[in-house]
Amino acid sequence: MTLSRWTTRLRRRIGRRLGRSTMLPTPTDGPLLRAAKLDLRWYVVAYPDAGDAVASGQCSDVRRHYLEHGMATGKDPNAIFSERWYRATYPDVARGIEAGHFRCGFEHFVKFGRFDSRRPNGLEIDESWYRSRYPEVDTDLARGRFASAYEHYLEVGAYAGHDPHAAFWEAAYRQLYPDVAERIAEGRYLSGYQHFLEEGLEQGRQPHPLFDARTYRLQHPDINTEIEEGRIRHAYLHLITLGLAEGRRWKTEDDDAHLRRAATRLARCRLDELKLGGRRLTFEPAAAPKVSVLVVLYGRAELSLACFESLCQIDGPSYELIVVDNGSTDDTNHLLDRLQGAKVLRNHDNPGFLRATNQAAARAGGELLLFLNNDAELLPSSLQAAVDRLESSDQIGAVGGRVIGLDGQLQEAGSIVWQDGTTGGYGRGDAPDHGSYLFPRQVDYCSGVFLLTRRRTFEQLGGFDPVFEPAYYEESDYCFRLRDAGYQVVYEPHSVIFHHGSASLPDETHLAEMLANNRGVFTKRHAAALANARSSTAEHLFLASDRRKFCGRVLVLDDHVPLEALGGGSPRAQEVLHTLCELGYFVTFFATNPTRLDIWAALEEMPEPNLELVYHLGRPGFPEFWQQRRTAYDLLIVSRRHNFQSLLEDGFDPTTESVRVIYDAESVAAQRREQQLAVLGPDAPTESDIAVDEEISLARRASEIWAVSEAEAELLGTAERPAAVIAHGERGAPTESPFEERRGLLFVGRLDEAWNPNVDGLRWYLEEIFPRIVEQLGEISMTVVGEPGKVDLPRPAGVEFSGRVDNLEPLYDRHRLFVAPTRFAAGIPKKVTSSAAHGLPVVASSILVEQLGWADGAEILDGGANNPVRFAERVVELYRRPNLWLTVRQGALARVRREHGRDVMRHAIEQALATDDR
Repeated sequence: MTLSRWTTRLRRRIGRRLGRSTMLPTPTDGPLLRAAKLDLRWYVVAYPDAGDAVASGQCSDVRRHYLEHGMATGKDPNAIFSERWYRATYPDVARGIEAGHFRCGFEHFVKFGRFDSRRPNGLEIDESWYRSRYPEVDTDLARGRFASAYEHYLEVGAYAGHDPHAAFWEAAYRQLYPDVAERIAEGRYLSGYQHFLEEGLEQGRQPHPLFDARTYRLQHPDINTEIEEGRIRHAYLHLITLGLAEGRRWKTEDDDAHLRRAATRLARCRLDELKLGGRRLTFEPAAAPKVSVLVVLYGRAELSLACFESLCQIDGPSYELIVVDNGSTDDTNHLLDRLQGAKVLRNHDNPGFLRATNQAAARAGGELLLFLNNDAELLPSSLQAAVDRLESSDQIGAVGGRVIGLDGQLQEAGSIVWQDGTTGGYGRGDAPDHGSYLFPRQVDYCSGVFLLTRRRTFEQLGGFDPVFEPAYYEESDYCFRLRDAGYQVVYEPHSVIFHHGSASLPDETHLAEMLANNRGVFTKRHAAALANARSSTAEHLFLASDRRKFCGRVLVLDDHVPLEALGGGSPRAQEVLHTLCELGYFVTFFATNPTRLDIWAALEEMPEPNLELVYHLGRPGFPEFWQQRRTAYDLLIVSRRHNFQSLLEDGFDPTTESVRVIYDAESVAAQRREQQLAVLGPDAPTESDIAVDEEISLARRASEIWAVSEAEAELLGTAERPAAVIAHGERGAPTESPFEERRGLLFVGRLDEAWNPNVDGLRWYLEEIFPRIVEQLGEISMTVVGEPGKVDLPRPAGVEFSGRVDNLEPLYDRHRLFVAPTRFAAGIPKKVTSSAAHGLPVVASSILVEQLGWADGAEILDGGANNPVRFAERVVELYRRPNLWLTVRQGALARVRREHGRDVMRHAIEQALATDDR
């Protein structure tokens, strides 16, 4: 055994067993030797304070500064060695430093690490890719100059601008980030790749024009847990350490190539049918068209046909079609010959997409211009929806739509430009019908797949700027120039576009070059705007998706999307959402118990432009949702006791969150449970076994409390938190039919659960009260509104179960009085206040009368406490006496206006949110 080998082995033993040595390293050749040396020139450039300390006399020389200060503060000794990475990668070294065996990771590396094949940095290299990309590497390896491609990169490749693997583009990175290029020139970094891993990744910079971290995670959901639990810091680090070797897809382009091929085959069948059948596509432009639709072609006739056929089905404004062909050599010419009534411009060569688009715009006669890709298909109402949105305000300069890909997933619901100039379609890869994408927003830009703007404005701004020829970033630049001129760019969800995608892309290298070049131009031109943009991180995605200004952002948690017909607190919850939106808040509603939902019907009932409905994730999806958005909200309102309890059980701690947390009790469930036990006994079905003191203790975890009545606010106020009364906000107006024209009794309530107070009260009423009423009044009709589901209820003669009714107003107008025979309850009975607001007097059980605080005989009739005889008598009395009926009607109307009107709720919420006693 040679002395050298013996010495190396001894050093390894000492390093493992003792963790300490004073022996000097054995010199070797190559980059590892450089990594084991203190580079004084580099150190001064990297840490100017070292030079300042020497100049001022605080340190005798630079070497001493590193030994006395740099080691202790984790400074790097040279461009190759990364102190932070070394400690994080080798925990035994970190422990050795803590124990005092080493002053820093560099000392360990010099004495032991490099002899144990430990690496000085985290510069991951794809060995096989690197060698195939740079053939000269094999020659150097064969000659023994380097032991691996990794060493070649450190010694040669980094300085020559080589790419370390397919997912990092060195030249583009330096071009896009001139500050990095300057630091490389100074010697601070070996390469842009080193900068990216040490700084750029945290800053949200882009390693490659075709890499998007969010898309990578969507494509490979198995890595999300590792990232969330901290085993992998970032999706890109997973890609370069594991993903590339595993052959995972990482590019944002052409990931659905198989779908494109299938769609192309089908489209070609349609094109063959057109050719063989002699059919024509006819467009009949008006003399003064509202819209000029501009389409640029370069090959792909089969996709252009699908685009034109969709335009033939347009249901909306008058339009003309202007087509520019950039020298296509396929069946495009044959297709163009079959267009009747379109303006066709034929270029013999291919001047590029941008120039051809401006060429088409110059021939336009419409008030509005629609830029449409030839691989896009419109739904019939899409154009009209975009026109309506554009013309709804003179401040709107351009409108885009909801772009859906071949796989049925969203490609774009408006687009974002990040701080570094990279772009992304909001919602890409998500389901297109999720509530997050179904309301209009102001956005950074909308892509040229579908972009509507005014012709006058387009001409005033000089059209698409030729500096971006042949293509890419021209529509982003136009939208930014629109915003500079004071206009808004708006996403319209009712404009739906099916997009084939990448119909005529150049080769990948050329595409990447165009993207990088034009992005560099764009970032320089709009540097001021981008300085205020957000970095590309998951937590910034939601905020970056909407440029509108709000007085705050509110997240509301409740069981279901609050539709009026659901009852059970949903009508009040809906009014809270309406009020928050009217006050200028952006509101996200998160349903903890997702159910099948007609989302468009829900949006018709709640058509607020600043309301987002997240109805598909449910409670299991909330932790990840919150992790992504926890910094986005100013206020979190948790409705109902079980939702707040579940939130806390999942680890949510209001004391450690920056958000203001309001517990909206809706009703004190524990009180209702106590009443239920008193009426039905301990074996009664129930929603909860929580005690009142437990509910108060739960409320103490919130910043503030909302209650539906003064009594419950007083009770919950013992939790030593500010408590506000947010009662019902009634919108109903009194119905007009007089007493004499009305007949029958009305009951409205949710009847879908056995423990429900409505179910118990109605069963008791039908079995014990209604027969007594019939005895005194003779034949009398009664209508029960509510979907019983699987609940078994008596069905006596004269009682009609109508199920769910969307519009109750005709029933309020037709019936003579409303019955509310509830035996246990909490909160304020919405069914009573709604009936009273519509001018229909109420007979209610004593418990509801007490909760309301209304006067018996003046505002309501008290039917007693679990007394069927008394309840029947009061119904008969109110049914027979028109003067009493009118007195109660007018008294209840006045009480509702005073305590449960919309303006009352608005004022209460406004006051509650204006007070911050945290």
